[in-house]
Amino acid sequence: MMTKTPALLSLLALTAACSNASDSAPDGSPLFVDAELPIADAAPSPDAEGGVDVDAASTTPVSLRINELLKNPPGGLDTHEFFEVFGSANADLSDFSILVIEGDSTAGDTIGVLDMIVPLGTTDGDGFHVTEFFGDQVENGSITVVLVRKFDTEVAVGTDLDTDDDGQLDLLPWVELIDSVSLVDDVDDTGYSPTLLTDDLGGENEEFVGASRFPDGANTGAITDWVRANGEGTGLEDIQGAGGLLCDSCGQAPARAGRAVITPGASNTIVPAT
Repeated sequence: MMTKTPALLSLLALTAACSNASDSAPDGSPLFVDAELPIADAAPSPDAEGGVDVDAASTTPVSLRINELLKNPPGGLDTHEFFEVFGSANADLSDFSILVIEGDSTAGDTIGVLDMIVPLGTTDGDGFHVTEFFGDQVENGSITVVLVRKFDTEVAVGTDLDTDDDGQLDLLPWVELIDSVSLVDDVDDTGYSPTLLTDDLGGENEEFVGASRFPDGANTGAITDWVRANGEGTGLEDIQGAGGLLCDSCGQAPARAGRAVITPGASNTIVPAT
């Protein structure tokens, strides 16, 4: 197991995969970009950062972001794991995929292994797209979630993207990297995103079961764009998950103020103080 100090963890970003200090990939293309999404309707559609009027024939650069994720729902079945992205209304996301990259060093020499590939579909009229609910498929430990365009479909789950386990991705099997976030629950684990959410964030000491951007699509580049998901499952009480199952543990305990309500396919909200 390789040991990483907290200072080194802050450098374990996807941008470190570049061969120089610029924000470009080894082939010289931009590493982080704003996706260009076609707007499917003729009505003016606000983007995630304040609003741009477009018509049906136009293609406009708008911010497509990972907006919410839940990796460890309450209860023993984990039937409500999901990812959500937020961008333009009614946008075709068939060129985009969510990838999950292993960050646990305690599992052996597995850091950098591609754990999940999740193709995306179409955003709804409010700009949200939610993946299917997964049942105990998303890693509960340290992971990096990335949103990419034109993923190389010849690359399979189980491929090691960090071949020398140095905390820098050696393989970048996509045309454009749009967004990323790392949830890291141990100082010895690896996060590959410049947005690194650790258990001690905000003076707390509790694993991230999930996280939400607040407000939707917030993209200042700071970790404060993200809010912890409430571990009580507030928001999932009546939603069927994987296999059509309900989360019988969700909402059984009072939600803690300041945590995100879990809102797949809807605007992110925060549990108010009582």
